[in-house]
Amino acid sequence: KQWYQRRVRAALNIINIVFLGITFLCIAPFKQFWARRLIQIQTQLCVALFMGHIAFILLGTTTASSSACVPGVVIVQYLFLVAVAWSVCASVTLYEKIVNALKSFGKQDKHYFVKCLAGCWTAPLFMVLAAYITSTTMDKTSLPYVTATGELDDEKTETCWVASPWKWVGFMIPVYLCLGINVILFIMIARIIIRAGKSGSSTGHAREVKAIMSIATTVCLPWLVALLMTGPKAMAQIFQWIFIIVTALQGPTMFVCFVIFQEDVLTNLFKLFGQEPPQALLPAKSSKSTKSAASEISNVKPTTAAVKKEEKSDIVQVKNPEYNKPVEQEPPQHQSEENIYSKVVLQIQTMSPRPFSLLAESVDEEAPA
Repeated sequence: KQWYQRRVRAALNIINIVFLGITFLCIAPFKQFWARRLIQIQTQLCVALFMGHIAFILLGTTTASSSACVPGVVIVQYLFLVAVAWSVCASVTLYEKIVNALKSFGKQDKHYFVKCLAGCWTAPLFMVLAAYITSTTMDKTSLPYVTATGELDDEKTETCWVASPWKWVGFMIPVYLCLGINVILFIMIARIIIRAGKSGSSTGHAREVKAIMSIATTVCLPWLVALLMTGPKAMAQIFQWIFIIVTALQGPTMFVCFVIFQEDVLTNLFKLFGQEPPQALLPAKSSKSTKSAASEISNVKPTTAAVKKEEKSDIVQVKNPEYNKPVEQEPPQHQSEENIYSKVVLQIQTMSPRPFSLLAESVDEEAPA
C-alpha cells in the first residue's frame, strides 16, 4: 500500500507542478500585470507551491537515515509555510480592497507588496529553524527532528518525515493559525458581498470572489483535510487519500481561476497568437457591458457636448483672489419692493398737503417710542 500510494502521489504531484508552471508563465512575464497587487501575490503563491511540490517529490526519494533527510524536511516545511503565508497576504489584500476601500479613500501603501515579500519569505524560515534547533538541543537520539515511521506513525517505513512533537510546533500550528485568519477574513468578506447582493447594489467583485474560491480550495482545503488524518487508523488512511487528491488539484485549480477565469489574462494570451478568445470562455457580463457602452456612446447628441464646451469656455481663472469673488447682487424681490415703495411715495406727493401731513402725523403716533 505504501509503495502504491507513493507512486500515485508522485504522478499527481507531477501534474500539479506542470499546471503551476503554466500558470506562472501565463502571468509573470507580462509587464501589464506587474502593477496589480493581487496578481503579484498570486504569482508568488504559485512559485512557493511549485517549489514546494518539487522539493516534496525529491524528499520522497530519501530515507530517514539519509544525510539529506533533515535538510529536505526543513526545506519542504519552509516552502509550504511560505505558500500558506502568501495565502494570508492575499486574504488581507482582498479584505482591504473590498471592506476598507471607502475608509482609506482609495489610498494604497506603496510598499505593501515589498512588506509581504519580506514577511512571507523570511518569517517561515525562522519558525522552522527555531523548531529544528530546539529539537536538536532537547533530543539526543540518533534521529533528531525526524522519525523513521510513516506519516500516520503506523509502522517502520524508513520514510523521511518530521517527528511527532516538532511537526506540530514548527509546521502544523503555524499552518492552522494562518488558516484561522483566512477563514475569519473569508467570512467577513462573504458577509459584505451577500449584503450587497441582497440590497440590489452592483458590487462588481467577481474577480475577488474568484480569488477567494481559488485560495480556499488550493491552500485551505488540503490542510483542513490533513487535520482529519490524526484520527483512527482506518479513517486516517481514507483522509490521507483525500489529501493526496485535493493537493494534486492545486495546480489545475489555480490555472482555471488565475488564467481561464481572468478575462484580461486570457485575452492577452490569445493576442500573442493574433486571435481573440472564444465567447464561451469570456464572462457574459463583459459582452453586455461593451454593447451597452457602445449604444450609450452612439446615442449622445452633439449639441450637449457643444453646450458643455461653451459653458466651460466662459469660466476664466484669475490668479488675484479679489477678482474671483462673485459680484453680490441684490435679490430681485428687494428691487421689486423698492419700486413699489417709490410709486407709493409719488402718489402721496401728488396728493394735497393736508392729507400728506395727516398721514405723517399718524405714522409718528404709531411709531414706537
